[in-house]
Amino acid sequence: MTVCRGSIAVACEEQEALNVRIISGNAKTMRDARRPPLGQAFADHMDGGYATIFVGAVQDEAAAANIPWVVVLAHAAAHEAGHSLLGNLAHTQRGLMRENWDRTDYQAMNQNRLHFTGGQARRLNYRGIWQWVSLKRIRPCYPKSGGT
Repeated sequence: MTVCRGSIAVACEEQEALNVRIISGNAKTMRDARRPPLGQAFADHMDGGYATIFVGAVQDEAAAANIPWVVVLAHAAAHEAGHSLLGNLAHTQRGLMRENWDRTDYQAMNQNRLHFTGGQARRLNYRGIWQWVSLKRIRPCYPKSGGT
């Protein structure tokens, strides 16, 4: 997994990697005008892809739920990574991959009780994802600049 900051995703791309880009503001397009998406994910055919997390929407939802925004940020990143690793139809009725989180879900996040379902965890474990996403694979990724 590669964590990207900035607006230039190309500098962070690598084959067979999951790139998570965290940007300020909200999504430019919204499917549901009532609640802007916290993120979006795009998978490729080689178990890679990228996800974008929108900090503005994350902070708004966290403030409404009265929990730290970094807790929501972490769960939003895990949710979008779940789409890249489990597929776009990975939504469930409960847990981390629920399509729309409610107040109960946000409180569960704050108590470290919102997770992948057992079936999803088994699928990820079967594919070796838990070993693939180790601290050795997580590194900061910054857009290339002209002078550095």
